[in-house]
Amino acid sequence: MTIMTTLINTSRHYSITQGLTARSLIAIVLMTLFLGSTVTANQDENNTKLIVANQQLGQHLEPELTAGRWQLVMFWSTWCSVCKSDFKHLQAFLAERPELKLDLIGVAFDGIEEETKARALIKKNNLHYTHILTTEKVAAEYYLQAAEEELVGPPSYLLFDKDNQVAAISSNAIDLDSLELFLD
Repeated sequence: MTIMTTLINTSRHYSITQGLTARSLIAIVLMTLFLGSTVTANQDENNTKLIVANQQLGQHLEPELTAGRWQLVMFWSTWCSVCKSDFKHLQAFLAERPELKLDLIGVAFDGIEEETKARALIKKNNLHYTHILTTEKVAAEYYLQAAEEELVGPPSYLLFDKDNQVAAISSNAIDLDSLELFLD
């Protein structure tokens, strides 16, 4: 199995951020609250955004995707040593290659059960990007929908292209050489 597997059929993927007006965004927030999905978002002084999402990960993840930029979504957990290694490699890679226009979004799928540990890990490792703290069930449901594969564990990745379509998936430690070739 290759490190980054290109999805053949991405035509069914779409982004809810394309063409949304302020009124539409307000409607989505109100619908989310009405449907009972718990969302808490805060941002610290280092621009690290934390979102706690008990349900429907896509409603919280997709608005974070930025059109015109690549987005690498890393599914991680607090107990995963490979994830901790990937954090460091990805931070360095992003700092060295800003011309790639690649953003990172973290999804801690034990982030609700281990919220204190997840927050401490994010702070300790200076992970200054958006993280969504959720449950394994919620993360697995979204991953299956987006990747058409089961979430096998951390780390796992979804790479969204500049049009917010899933372009590649990976269920391994990140291979930065392969990622760089894919993005060039």
